[in-house]
Amino acid sequence: MDFNPATKNVGSYQGIRPDILRHIPTNASMVLDVGCNEGAVGTAIKSRSPATRVIGIDINEQAVQAAKQHLDEAHTVDLNDMAKLDVFLAGRKFDLIIMADVLEHTIDPWGIISRLHNVLTANGMFIISIPNIGHIDLFFQFLRHRWPLRKRGIFDNTHMRFFMYHNLKSLVPDGMSYRVERNYRFWERRQTRLDALIPVTFGLIPWLREFFAFQYIIVASKQDRQ
Repeated sequence: MDFNPATKNVGSYQGIRPDILRHIPTNASMVLDVGCNEGAVGTAIKSRSPATRVIGIDINEQAVQAAKQHLDEAHTVDLNDMAKLDVFLAGRKFDLIIMADVLEHTIDPWGIISRLHNVLTANGMFIISIPNIGHIDLFFQFLRHRWPLRKRGIFDNTHMRFFMYHNLKSLVPDGMSYRVERNYRFWERRQTRLDALIPVTFGLIPWLREFFAFQYIIVASKQDRQ
């Protein structure tokens, strides 16, 4: 089993991510997609707002080469190498920085966020998605006495950090307002039609609904946009 994120199948996390796109303002002129993969999200942004400049970074060289065909720029950057991240960020500013299912693969998410916060414009935004290790599936893994090592999802074998709901605040720098949305699933490994019933059934019971949150979406801004 491959534990190296630089050699993971680049197609395993490919998709336009409507849950991310709906939070992206149309007036963002400079966007950084951290963990851009092959550039699907950036391509969707540019399709909607052609004047938007989208730059992507990813650890996977194969994915970056594909992303270069669609984005304004794409660079191979290992987020665990802070010195190289600093070199890439030097002199740049972004209106929006997307971190979609990438921070959990890093050694120091908080150090990365601190550096990225420094290159946000005055009204800049973060959009972060992060898996919820507190999903009810974890309970069944305890019963089996076995930690699953999977190719994707909550138990992706390249995850280094793990988050539940009350850990999310630590990912938001001081001075930024934020809100949290949830992607719900009954079953960790697949979506079903029943997932749509979760917010209706458990949405008003915060303690209970977190067991069915498969993924959290954090929308943070230097200026409150709500």
